[in-house]
Amino acid sequence: MWTATIWVQRHFGAPLIFPIVTGAIGALLWWAVLAMAFVSKRAVVGKNGLTITTRFLVISRTRVVDAADVADVEMPIRMQAGDTPYYSVCVRRRAIPGRRLGGSVAVADGVRDKREAERLVAAIRTALGVTRSAA
Repeated sequence: MWTATIWVQRHFGAPLIFPIVTGAIGALLWWAVLAMAFVSKRAVVGKNGLTITTRFLVISRTRVVDAADVADVEMPIRMQAGDTPYYSVCVRRRAIPGRRLGGSVAVADGVRDKREAERLVAAIRTALGVTRSAA
């Protein structure tokens, strides 16, 4: 329906900027739909570190975090629908001088059950040998 408005705008002689803006918004909406349908994430946790592979159709990206670089494993609420929070399981990296580290890496997104998110955090901490942070 959204993309049909581009044809309507051109048919009735709207200035060219309107179909361009409508097309750009339509492309973003289609990208979001495809991302929700075809993005998958796989995390492999071991005593040496964490490997996270994210795939979108045939395109994949792999991130590796060494166990020594992990400061903590957290479960912030990053999304909410109505009264229902959805948790993300994130690995917070240590900031090491001379290397571009720090920040966090999402291991799992959209975990609805708090107990399941806590179980995942505990399992990752155990596998990596990370103790719970004081904060």
